[in-house]
Amino acid sequence: MVNFGSSNALICLTLHVTNVATNFGRQRIPCSTPQARRLQQKKDKEALRQQHRLVVARLKEILSSLKETKPRYKPAFDTDASFPLQERHQVQPPPVPGPPTTQIGPLCLSPVEAASMRVVQDTHVDNSTPRVLYSDGSLLNSGTLEVSQAFGVVDLTQDNPLTVQGRTDGHASSAKAELMGLLAAVLSAPPEQDIVVKLDNQSVVDQYSRLVKNRRDTLPRKRFRSTYAGIWAVLWQAVESRPGRVEVVWIKGHSNIHGNELADQAAKVAAQSGSVPWMVDLTQQTDITTFAHCYGGIVEIDLRQLLKQQSTIRHHQAWTSQRRVKRAIPDIDDVEWNSTLAYVHDRHAVFTFYSNSKDSHQRTHHIKKLHGMLPTLNSMQARKPNLYPTCVCRRCELEKEDNDHVWKCPSAAETTTEIWKEAMGKINEWGVQATNSYNAARKREYKRAVDRGRQVPRPVPIHWWPPSDADHVRGFSSIGGARAVHSGSPAPDRDEKPMWNVSDLLRGITPLSMLTEWSAVFRTPMSIAKTVLHKFVGYLEAQASELIWKPRCSATIAWEQSQGISAKDKTSKYTGPRGDWSQGYGYITHDGFCPCGASLATHDEGRCPGATKDPRAADERLLESLLGRRRLSMMERMGRIPFIRI
Repeated sequence: MVNFGSSNALICLTLHVTNVATNFGRQRIPCSTPQARRLQQKKDKEALRQQHRLVVARLKEILSSLKETKPRYKPAFDTDASFPLQERHQVQPPPVPGPPTTQIGPLCLSPVEAASMRVVQDTHVDNSTPRVLYSDGSLLNSGTLEVSQAFGVVDLTQDNPLTVQGRTDGHASSAKAELMGLLAAVLSAPPEQDIVVKLDNQSVVDQYSRLVKNRRDTLPRKRFRSTYAGIWAVLWQAVESRPGRVEVVWIKGHSNIHGNELADQAAKVAAQSGSVPWMVDLTQQTDITTFAHCYGGIVEIDLRQLLKQQSTIRHHQAWTSQRRVKRAIPDIDDVEWNSTLAYVHDRHAVFTFYSNSKDSHQRTHHIKKLHGMLPTLNSMQARKPNLYPTCVCRRCELEKEDNDHVWKCPSAAETTTEIWKEAMGKINEWGVQATNSYNAARKREYKRAVDRGRQVPRPVPIHWWPPSDADHVRGFSSIGGARAVHSGSPAPDRDEKPMWNVSDLLRGITPLSMLTEWSAVFRTPMSIAKTVLHKFVGYLEAQASELIWKPRCSATIAWEQSQGISAKDKTSKYTGPRGDWSQGYGYITHDGFCPCGASLATHDEGRCPGATKDPRAADERLLESLLGRRRLSMMERMGRIPFIRI
């Protein structure tokens, strides 16, 4: 924060200097002789120099205080609710009491594992040929609370194979398990022994070449921003300090290489054990002295990437906590977003500069329809009650119009049934197309595998079997109102309170639960069922916009014209009292319910159920994902949107 007192002092001091300079001539004493005048001028100049020195000294003092109080950069987010990122020198956190451990170089491990490591270190040194060590990593149960990552190192040069294995924790990935195995292999071998470490992770081999072998030629930006930068720095220090040479070679995994198979087995056994995770003392390297910490743990990925991911998850948290979102999308986790977002963006990538007027209008309509924000009469009345005295639907003239009534209006029931039957009649055509595409893709994968020398079984073609009408009914029975629309007459729903309704399909939402049931009905792989369901819901959404929403707009515009409501009136600024804005979320809220769609009885002290606008909850989800205990949803991840292929 800027010290405004110092700033005012600086301004006053500057004015004082100006006044001193201008008043020197006014304060002179008249001199009668030339000699006296010269003496007076000399005194004036000396006094001005003295005043200048005092002013400069005071300015330096004020500027130094400003530098201490003014931050160099503006904080990127609210520090009171932000993720506690800290910079610390001597990066090891304070020790926590736990099982006994042993220190070997930069590694802290259990006594049993340290003993197996010393057995390899004490072997005879023979540099006639480099010693070959096999290393492999294993990541089990990723995305669950039982996540475990471990590594195994095998030395086959002795009479009996020697094995070093252990677990690790922190930021979970298969690359970290492989990296820890590589570090264990280098530290296990006798320092004077030339070694060749063979592993099956190409990424780790490439990073070794850049961050260890050629580290002095690598830019600091690449060294410091790399994932697991601290461990790579420790590995570089270990390789530089040992007399023996180290070479890292990639081998093909799961190719019946005996050493690789033994290392893989050792890693899996260690991952399933309850041994103490190995820790790396990052203070034993001198290249990186400062690390960011998060909740007591070191940030092992690029800090910029972490902050971007944090911002993305926080935006997702804020979005899911909105009442209109909770009401329009009852279960965000049960939405097939690859398909749903393909309708929203009309399969145009959002990361390009593609744009035109028509595309912008379509995206706007799809987004409003998805969120229940279409300009229905109840919203228009809430915004400008002077123009809209009523919000009764202009088509049926029976009920008030909101975003739910638009799709359930009695006047649109027959149209909905016709659209549904047309879409059901196209399912076999879509199924054949999806099956042919699936078989062709499997053939291409088989050909690529054979070209690379892999032995894989020839794919068996999948056939499309047309489902019966009973199969169809069983497939969409989880959707409320689907049975009635399919039969064209009133029919009870399978579930008493269905999560999704036909109106949700008309808005372009593809439920995952419906995809699961249809996949079982079609007796096809999930990808085929996903493609068919995507085309089915896409057809419903497109036809509903043309045959339900546009006629509704025409009827509403005709009524507005009869009421003398012009386009200029609708866009003019309104300053009078507004209507009941709680109804302006796009849905009419009934007594006993909240605008979020849930009953007031389910609210806890006035808080709506479901997600809350709490950045710390988003940070907890981010931390869990970094530790491998949960997977980020597609809406929480960064990068390009993988639209479903059709």
